[in-house]
Amino acid sequence: MKKLFMSVLLISLLYSSLSYAATSEDVNVLVVNSINSNFERVFTRLDRLENSVNSLAQSIATLSGRIEGLSGRIDGMDYKVDVLQTVVYWGLGILSTILTLVGIVPMLLKFIRDMTKPSFTLEDVKRLIEENNARLNVRPQM
Repeated sequence: MKKLFMSVLLISLLYSSLSYAATSEDVNVLVVNSINSNFERVFTRLDRLENSVNSLAQSIATLSGRIEGLSGRIDGMDYKVDVLQTVVYWGLGILSTILTLVGIVPMLLKFIRDMTKPSFTLEDVKRLIEENNARLNVRPQM
């Protein structure tokens, strides 16, 4: 800021030192008027710059508040996505278990029926008895 002020002051002094055959009193009045007008322009520009900086600071504060609000909402969304993900995983697990049971149950029923079914049928037993009786009735001749 000091550099800007000094450069404006130097330019205004150099600019105002141009006197075209004027008296020293006229030159002094012109220099002072020139310096005053330059200072007024600088100060008005500084005031505008300060107002702009203040409005930017307010905008940044507002945006910061909104970002913090969004951060809270994003954290809430993370929780909801985690819950949804868990529900989907459990649903897929239960669905795959049901589909597996639908595929395995017929095979299990067939296996259980085969286990409970006797290995010899009634006809097999009758046939064995008849064969045995036939052997007993036929005696070897001596």
